[in-house]
Amino acid sequence: MSTRTPKKTPAKQPKPGASAVKSTRLKKNQSQIGSHLSRFNRDERIEFIKPPNQLKISEDELLVSHQRVLTANNPNAPDNLTRFVRSSGPEGKPINEFRIDASVSHVAVHFTQHANYVSLNSEEAKQQQAFLNSDQKHGLDVNSFNFIERGTQTLSYWHPKKSVGTETEVPKKSLFVGHATQWSIFDEYTQDLHKNQPMKNEDEEDEDTEKGTLESQSMKRAARILERMVLQNCYAEISHDYVFYDHAADQFDANQGSLLPLWRFSPLRSMKLKKSMRCITSIVWNPRYTDMFAASFGSYDFMRQGWGMICLFSLKNPQHPHLMINATSGVLCLDFHPKRPSLLCAGMYDGSVAVYDCVSGKLVAKSSALTGKHTEPVWNIQWRRVAVSRSLSFVSLSSDGQIMEWQLGDELKPQLLCRLPQLGPSVSTTNTTEESFNPVDRSLPASLSCMAFDPRNQQLFLVGSEEGHLFKCSLSYSNNYLSSVRAHLISMYSIAFNPFHPKAVLTCGSDWIVKLFDHTTMQSLLEFDLGSAVNDIAWSPINSTIFACCTSMGKVYVFDLSKDLHSPLCAQQVIEKGQLTKIAFNSSGNIIIVGDDHGWIRSFKLSPNLRIQPNTDSSAGGAKKEYQVPLDFEDAENLEKEPEEGEEGSNSQEELLLKKQIGQMEEVFAFAEKTSAILLKPSKTTTN
Repeated sequence: MSTRTPKKTPAKQPKPGASAVKSTRLKKNQSQIGSHLSRFNRDERIEFIKPPNQLKISEDELLVSHQRVLTANNPNAPDNLTRFVRSSGPEGKPINEFRIDASVSHVAVHFTQHANYVSLNSEEAKQQQAFLNSDQKHGLDVNSFNFIERGTQTLSYWHPKKSVGTETEVPKKSLFVGHATQWSIFDEYTQDLHKNQPMKNEDEEDEDTEKGTLESQSMKRAARILERMVLQNCYAEISHDYVFYDHAADQFDANQGSLLPLWRFSPLRSMKLKKSMRCITSIVWNPRYTDMFAASFGSYDFMRQGWGMICLFSLKNPQHPHLMINATSGVLCLDFHPKRPSLLCAGMYDGSVAVYDCVSGKLVAKSSALTGKHTEPVWNIQWRRVAVSRSLSFVSLSSDGQIMEWQLGDELKPQLLCRLPQLGPSVSTTNTTEESFNPVDRSLPASLSCMAFDPRNQQLFLVGSEEGHLFKCSLSYSNNYLSSVRAHLISMYSIAFNPFHPKAVLTCGSDWIVKLFDHTTMQSLLEFDLGSAVNDIAWSPINSTIFACCTSMGKVYVFDLSKDLHSPLCAQQVIEKGQLTKIAFNSSGNIIIVGDDHGWIRSFKLSPNLRIQPNTDSSAGGAKKEYQVPLDFEDAENLEKEPEEGEEGSNSQEELLLKKQIGQMEEVFAFAEKTSAILLKPSKTTTN
């Protein structure tokens, strides 16, 4: 029997049975160890299986302890969040900057579910608990719809059935016969609408009457006339110069001319334009109202594009535009319909075309990506003078190499007329100085830049490209061009047919050259080197040998081929800074308007030597007379007048004048071909 030695420190007394449990566990463990030892003693072989890719670690490596710290940070959370902060700094100055946000949430939500439980500490839970503890839940009103009278709960046999009857008056009858149509239904609804509308007070009716009077067409017409009268008094000196003044130097030297500055036009006086839309991209005169012209605003710079605008100006009001139309893209070209002067078609920088009504300023139709449009800027647009069908149509030209015709109906319907290929020079092996131009690749389109229709044959038209090629095309042969010639070394900017001679065509480009072509043979007859890029050219409407052009150096040149084939009669500096973009003669031939890249349009009166017309009187010995047109200050609606007596015989005079104009140009052609000093080597023409 064993005794226990007492411990120095007092200890708790073990529970009864605890020592017995420990002893049984020790015996069990000893028995298991003994069984394992007995197995080793019996020389039983034990195999330890290890996977082949198990890492081999030495004993020293096993003794090394590695510490790992577990954090609650989300490894997928971003650590570089930047937020835009708008606040006020010192002295009340606003601060707008981007700041890095360091407060990033690392909570990862794996499951959410909306429940109806409310926290006991919330205000809503306290209100619900207070309502349940109150006596209001016992004081609810009785539902009157579910109330049942006690007497109705008795059995049915206690109350025998009773027959109850009633008698009413016989309703009156009437016979109605009619037909329900759309207009009868509309009239009934209209009458009912007027009956239900509230009656207006007398004060409201007076205000509506005054508002209608101020905004009526007659009031606008009267205000416009008064405005023109005031401006005529303000610009009285310019008006008198336009009618009466002529430069005295023209009487002494017939080979010189000058330009008299008149009015300046710009919307900059009434509104501020961005630099991206200040460039004048097109100028066109109205065919009916000779004092009115339209100008488009845009930009030729690819990196500075914005919204565009169309303005209608009148010589009677140089202070403000008659009408302003905003466009979503820069407007590059315009054209008035020859028989409907209120319709104006426009080509945009984004490749779309549009038609506007100049009376109301509203958009009539516009192309889009859904209905079809060009993929590059539209550089030229012209109405068809002779329409094949009754519908109105116009032709547009773009840098994508396509010439498209648009039918104006409920919407613009495009039709591809021609797709011109890109031409490239190929050097001949026999003669390296000659060049022939063949298509480089039919899949590559030519970058087209200008276009002009033959006024005597609307089926023929000439097209210029940015590579300097001049194409002759026909609407009857739309698969390809008829012929082509290398007219300029680089991009062409404008083409102009002579309004009198059937063969004369002028071209200009950025290679400083103005060329006179015979488009029947596609040969260059005359060349004029002006020393800077020529942006636009225009023929005089009253003389077959007079034309004008403007350059990028701010100069205007006026030539008369019947007097001098070498130099211009007038070379006048119009602006010092900037370049002139567009030029146009009015229908009278005594005024030219010039647009620049700063948003200004300047008008000039031609001196007598620059606006003369051939004399049809054979007894005059071929002398020339001045073409004078008085300034009309009447309203534009009164410009058309009935022909007076004696005007029927003017047709013979017009025929004689036309013959004289053609004869003058024929003399220029013959002299140019015979004179070796000015006759240039004709360019080689390719014909398909």
